[in-house]
Amino acid sequence: MEEPPTRRSRSRPLSINSSRVLWACVLLGVGIALHATKAGRSWSTECYSSNTCDGLTFAVVGELLNSGRSPYSTDARIEHTIRSRLRQTPPFDLPFQYPPNSLPLFGLRSLVRPELAAYLWSGLTTLGFTIALTALFLRRRTTSRDHPVSALLLLALCANGLVAFNGLLTQTGAFVGALVAVFYLYESSRPSVAGLSLGVLAIKPHYAFPILLVALARGQGRVVVGALVGFAATSLASLLFYGGGHWLAFLSTLATPNPTTPFMINWMGVLWRLHPETQVSTLTAIGLWLASLSGLTLLLNAGRRTPSAEGQVTAVLSCSLLLGPNAHPYDMLVLAPGLLQAATPRHSVLIASIVLCGTWLGLPPGMRWMLSVGALFSGVYALRFAGSTLRSDEARSAV
Repeated sequence: MEEPPTRRSRSRPLSINSSRVLWACVLLGVGIALHATKAGRSWSTECYSSNTCDGLTFAVVGELLNSGRSPYSTDARIEHTIRSRLRQTPPFDLPFQYPPNSLPLFGLRSLVRPELAAYLWSGLTTLGFTIALTALFLRRRTTSRDHPVSALLLLALCANGLVAFNGLLTQTGAFVGALVAVFYLYESSRPSVAGLSLGVLAIKPHYAFPILLVALARGQGRVVVGALVGFAATSLASLLFYGGGHWLAFLSTLATPNPTTPFMINWMGVLWRLHPETQVSTLTAIGLWLASLSGLTLLLNAGRRTPSAEGQVTAVLSCSLLLGPNAHPYDMLVLAPGLLQAATPRHSVLIASIVLCGTWLGLPPGMRWMLSVGALFSGVYALRFAGSTLRSDEARSAV
């Protein structure tokens, strides 16, 4: 006689439709970014009233490059802004401290009018960010016993206040986050591709170098070679299109304090909030960052049992965000791929709630301390994740 079905046998495991997850993340993330871009109008002179002039700065940089002038000159940026837009001295000038290997990116943005460039940049980079995160999430579900509730964290990472803030300024946060996600995706299966993404990520050296350091410590030669090829390609493009005299000009900008320090979320921003009269040069901040990063990398690789590449990368990126020379709210998107990897199903709902509430509430300047606390929390959780991936050399060689 057949037994009646029990409650356990009648219940069905929850499942996720991959295409629906992808569409939800893309529509939410890109929609939020484009709406913020429209609200911020960072490409126009209206941005001076709301201090959202990053897009205008990038437009001026591209126009200076196309005219054969250096974008690292403050006087040149101000003069060009007066002549082409304001007809008077602007209230302030944002610094430009991206390295010369990034110049082709800003030159490319200048090929269309600034308003269209802002929408295209926000839309396309956020699209890449959400697709890369979703791919990372779906790969994780096929390689581990993950619970569908983790999809809530994915949605939170794709549709939070940092995505909106990045779109408001048309900044590079989503682009950088997408490159880090690509590295996580291909680090083990296609290390050369992962290395190429790392070479392009060098437009933000304080996020590319920590990952390169981990690859060197772990002896991942193909990742290192790929990174060097990617960096060489972007640098060569910059040399061919804009000349080779920009590196000295770029290095000279590092000798002075960064005027955007009050808006940072790292230790420099915290120090400014406690002691506004204290000024720290970028070179001093770089020295502290290199010392702390080297110490952490040595610590992670000191014994026979070392964390996985994913664990180490998540830890060193958190270190760079907290102790690096330049970290703004949109830079926190660089942690999204690692946080997606680190979060256990049991913690996913809690972390998703913290991400959503903390990033939206922490955007106003007076509440920016919440993002600093969130960055610290992410750093602690990253170290926990790195510790959970510990395994011996014998076990690793047997895999």
